[in-house]
Amino acid sequence: MREYNINDYNIRNLGSFYHSDKTVFRVFGPDHETLYLVINNHDYLMHKNGMNFEIALGGDLEGVKYHYKNEKGICF
Repeated sequence: MREYNINDYNIRNLGSFYHSDKTVFRVFGPDHETLYLVINNHDYLMHKNGMNFEIALGGDLEGVKYHYKNEKGICF
């Protein structure tokens, strides 16, 4: 696996961002072709945007437990 420098990529705005009408999830995943956001056993296909993956879901999901899953089904 290659190393990535924080100054080379837009990885400062990662995580989950809550709004009253939507929640945005963003994760750094340059070595993956596909990533899913998993909430309540439901997989949401994330959109690749450069080296990051992101998805916006309707509603304020503050406090919801979630994790990510890659194309091989490995969760993190």
